[in-house]
Amino acid sequence: MKQSVQAIAFRKKENYEFLLLKRIPTKGGFWQPAGGALEDESLLEGAYRELQEETSINKDNILRTFENVHEHEFEKENIKTQENVFAFEVSPETEVSIHNNIYPEHEEFMWVSYSTALEMLKWDSNKESFKKLKDLI
Repeated sequence: MKQSVQAIAFRKKENYEFLLLKRIPTKGGFWQPAGGALEDESLLEGAYRELQEETSINKDNILRTFENVHEHEFEKENIKTQENVFAFEVSPETEVSIHNNIYPEHEEFMWVSYSTALEMLKWDSNKESFKKLKDLI
């Protein structure tokens, strides 16, 4: 079974805000957190890497790390994948850039409230991850 990670970034301003990325049209055009396939690395290192590649957020910006937020399986093109979800609280002034990724995957990003995130997310598994994270913070 293939392994993937999801890296939910969030920050606290007046309320908690969550970072969503909009995939380019050829990759579905939907909103989701950072994430992707695991390379030759630990789950946590993969989550850090995906967050850095897709948002330019690095470890120095992270205030708190939540491991094992959620875990689920999905199947795509007859390949089963287990996805492990991590969450990272970042400082409120953290800069985000989706344009440094060598693999163009996203066309837009937004910091949104918890309720807006649940409305914008396409996949039920993503929504479940956000619900579990909300209970942790």
